Amino acid sequence: MNKRAFLFLGALLCGAVAFGAPTAARAEALPSNYAKIYVVSGADTDAIVLESVRDGQKVFGVVDAGEDDDAPDGSDPRYPARPGITRGSGITDRVFALLDGLGATADNVEFFIGTHPHSDHIGGADELIERYRPERVYLMPYNDDCVSTPSRLWDNLYVYDQAVAAVESCGAVLVQSFDPAAPVNPGVTTDGDGNVVVDPSPQVGNPRFSLGAMELEVVNYDQDYLSQPKWDANEFSLGVVVSANGHRAFLAGDIDNVDGDEDRLARQVGNVDVMKVAHHGWAKSNTSALMEALDPDMCVMTAPMRTVTPSDALLSWLAGRRPLVQFMDTGTARRAGLDSIIIDLTGAVITNNWPEDADATYVRNESPHCVSIVGGHLKPLVGWHTDPAGNRRYFDDSCFAAESRWVSADGGRYWVDAEGLVASGGTAKMDDGSMRLFDAGGKLVEGSGWKLLSGRYYLLDRDSRVLIGWQRVGGDTYYLDPQTGVMATGWTKAGDDWYWLRPNGARGSGWLNDRGAWYFLDRSSGAMQVGWLNVDGSRYFFDRGTGVMATGWTKVDGTWYWLRPTGSSWGPQGSVGTGWLQDGGRWYYLSGSGAMTTGWQRVGGAWYWLRPTSSPYGPEGSMGTGWLDDGGTWYHLSGSGAMDTGWLKKGGSWYWLASSGAMQVGWQRVGGTWYYLDPKTGGAMVTGTVVIDGRQERFSSSGAWLG
Repeated sequence: MNKRAFLFLGALLCGAVAFGAPTAARAEALPSNYAKIYVVSGADTDAIVLESVRDGQKVFGVVDAGEDDDAPDGSDPRYPARPGITRGSGITDRVFALLDGLGATADNVEFFIGTHPHSDHIGGADELIERYRPERVYLMPYNDDCVSTPSRLWDNLYVYDQAVAAVESCGAVLVQSFDPAAPVNPGVTTDGDGNVVVDPSPQVGNPRFSLGAMELEVVNYDQDYLSQPKWDANEFSLGVVVSANGHRAFLAGDIDNVDGDEDRLARQVGNVDVMKVAHHGWAKSNTSALMEALDPDMCVMTAPMRTVTPSDALLSWLAGRRPLVQFMDTGTARRAGLDSIIIDLTGAVITNNWPEDADATYVRNESPHCVSIVGGHLKPLVGWHTDPAGNRRYFDDSCFAAESRWVSADGGRYWVDAEGLVASGGTAKMDDGSMRLFDAGGKLVEGSGWKLLSGRYYLLDRDSRVLIGWQRVGGDTYYLDPQTGVMATGWTKAGDDWYWLRPNGARGSGWLNDRGAWYFLDRSSGAMQVGWLNVDGSRYFFDRGTGVMATGWTKVDGTWYWLRPTGSSWGPQGSVGTGWLQDGGRWYYLSGSGAMTTGWQRVGGAWYWLRPTSSPYGPEGSMGTGWLDDGGTWYHLSGSGAMDTGWLKKGGSWYWLASSGAMQVGWQRVGGTWYYLDPKTGGAMVTGTVVIDGRQERFSSSGAWLG
């Protein structure tokens, strides 16, 4: 026996005791035509409660159960932890609080409809079914083969399987397909003893049934998706038409028009008074054709007002119908303290609990960027208004803030850009490419010449347009930033070059000392110079990266130069040195170009040797003195560094240096006289009797060979 049979039997047994007794489930003095729809407040999730009266008792139905906090962790291979699965946004507690507060119990919830297997619609279905044990559960069959896009499988199968398992555990009738000829309660029969028996296998049910004063019709139940997979489960979402007391409401689930469902439903559903708009107001749903055909007076969107919801198509339709349509969203409802949006279909006129002063003016990323909705209606505004982000917006007797145009207000002109934001506190580019200047309040600065605003200078032409780039004024040249129009001061890069603008903005030229560093600015263009430069007869080097004038030893392209650290009679500071240089107690020789020389150098008729590389004897380029071994040949450099030739007395010994400076060894004929320079003693001249090559030879005290 099912619970409805038990209720009926209990009523007979209790008789007069039960009659008229107030209980949580009994409707006290509620009219028989009582009919309300509750849309639970939340963000991007659907949970809708239907409430009516049957035989003096409250009865309930639920369409979708909203998101819950349960999600697969990937431990079961049937239910991967896919990207995009919603976690931690459940509204189950709020759904239960609403149902409990209305008096819903496990004895008076007649049905649950799950529109499609997305967690934001049936995530909490299993818990709701187990708690309230509805007689019938409407849920079309699903497996992951029904969706052709892997990235849109999410936890679809997980929430579906949980809902089906809950149905089986509580013994409800599971209706998984529809036929207008089928019974409302399929699978419910009596046995031989007259007891009610429920068949737990999936059943075919009638899409039309009642809930007290409400008549319901399930639509969009075609099951071609079982053989022709769809891009997304939204393409086989159910919809529900609710009729009561001459009023009609359409609960559109997540129906879209990807497969033409909305075009077909526009003809099938026809005019309604109330619409829970499809798919939270997103694009691809709520086409103009559907909205025109249904032409609702009230719309409820289960999402907050934001960038993408309502969609452009839905917003355009609303704009065309204002102020006839009241538009309510669950995001604003939540902020206003409403647990649900209540639509009352009981009376001759549909009413709701929407606050008249609920202001949902909101900002979007697409045009129109700022929309005024007051009390659920698109409301034209006039003048300046502040959006939720604190930005000033201008409304010209319109629901949408002005965009990309001039506004005349408060005795001045204002420019609002493509996003509807007021240009203020600087410059803004116009659609014609020109630039204009606006004060801190957004008013256009008019006139020509220099304008000071917030400590910055701007230059305007006779049409009040901001001038940019290089401009010549009163004999001086100025640079106005191409992006902002602000007059530049100090170092500024324009094109590929750097320039220095004086504190008054005038461009500098010639020599510049900035914080102790010297620069040279071209006397004609003002561009900072880099590299080698001849100025007033002297040669300088300016760092190629910074433009700073080099001083002291400087390596350029692999060559060392010496640039005077201070000015002197030999040349100004920074000018390149030439000739002999004494630095740090050592001598260097700089060529005519200023390059430090190395190796053998002939200077003033004498040869000098300057170290090619640094060594323990001295740094690179320093002049050598004393004995020098160069490639196995010995030379001697005097104290002045000049290479010696001829006879050289060193350390008490005589040496003979050829005209090339090379020290000679062995027999040498000098001036008609033979001498012997002993290789064994490093080339020293011998005297007296010496054995050479096994022969005894005699030399005078002057080293002359005596034969």
